[in-house]
Amino acid sequence: MIIKCGIIGLPNIGKSTLFNLITKQNVKNKNFPFCTIKPNIGHSYIKNKKINKIIKITKIKKIILPKIKYFDIAGLIKGSHKGLGLGNQFLEDIRKTDILIHIIRVFKNPKIININNKIDPIYDIKTIKNEIILSDLILLENIIKKNKEKNKKYIKKINSHIKILETQTNVNKKKNKLIKKINLLTNKKNIYIINIDGKSKYEKEKYKIKKYLNKIENKPKILTINIKKYFKKNKYIKYKINKLILKKLNLINFFTITNSKLSLWLTKKKKTILKSIKQIHSDFVKKFIKAQVINFKKFIKYKGWNNSKKKGKIKIKGKKYIIKKNDIIHIMINKN
Repeated sequence: MIIKCGIIGLPNIGKSTLFNLITKQNVKNKNFPFCTIKPNIGHSYIKNKKINKIIKITKIKKIILPKIKYFDIAGLIKGSHKGLGLGNQFLEDIRKTDILIHIIRVFKNPKIININNKIDPIYDIKTIKNEIILSDLILLENIIKKNKEKNKKYIKKINSHIKILETQTNVNKKKNKLIKKINLLTNKKNIYIINIDGKSKYEKEKYKIKKYLNKIENKPKILTINIKKYFKKNKYIKYKINKLILKKLNLINFFTITNSKLSLWLTKKKKTILKSIKQIHSDFVKKFIKAQVINFKKFIKYKGWNNSKKKGKIKIKGKKYIIKKNDIIHIMINKN
C-alpha cells in the first residue's frame, strides 16, 4: 500500500520546507509566490519501533516497509478554481491524493512574503476551503451536464450534494454512496499544521484556529510546530506526521514473516484477512487456505514463532478473520 499525501496551503507558508524535512530532499523554496509550479514528489517510509524487537529474535535482515508518497503542491490563492495563479492545475494535483496536510501560517516573519499582506489564519483556512468547494461544484455540475440521460435519482443525489457544498454545512458529514465514489476534494481527509515562529504570541491564534476547525470538521487532527526549527534540529516530526496520517485514514499495521524477510503492511481497521492480503500478492486471495496468527506481544514473550507454536499460542484463522493491530501472520496457500 502506498499512501498519497498532498501538502497544501497558501504560497510562502512552509510547504516546501516541510516537504524537504519529511522526504530528505532539497527542493527550492525561495521567497516568492508560486516558486513551486509542478508538484515536488518524494516519499517517506513508515517505520515501527516493534520491528527492532522482531529482528532481535528472528535475526532477519531484509525489511520491507510501506511508504507515504508526498506531493508538495503549489500554493492556492483566492480564485484558484477559475485558474488564477495556475490554480486549476494545482487543484487537479490535489485530486490525485488520499489525504492532505493543510499548513496554516501563524509566524510573522516580515522577510517572508505574505500574499494577503496580513496574518489571518482563519481567513487563510476559509480561502483554501472555499477554493476546494468551488472546484468540486464545477466538477459536479460537469457530471450533471454529461449525464443528462441518466435516471432522475442519480441527478437528484448530485444536486442534493451541490446544495450542501453551496451552503458549506456539514460538508464532511452528509455523504451518500454515490458521492463517495466521485473523487471530490471535500471528501479528502485533512491534517492541519499550525506553523509558528516561536517568538510571536501564538497561543490566542492557536485557540481560535482549533475552535474554528472543530466547527467545520469532526475531531480534526492538528499539530502546532515551528517547521523551520524542526527542519534544523528535530528528527521526529516525520514520525509524528506519519502517525497522524495513519490515524486519520483509519489504518492499522500487521506483519508477515518468511525465512528471510520481515514485511510491515497497512490495512483498514475491521478489514478481513482476505481483503488485507490482496496487496501482498493477488494469488494469495485465490489460493488462500488459512493463516497462522499471533499477536506481537505474545511473539516477543515466547521468543519467536517456533517456541510460540510449541506453547500453543499460534491461532489458526480463516478468510473471515478480522486483522488486529500488530498481528504477525503466516499465510498458507494452495501451491497447486
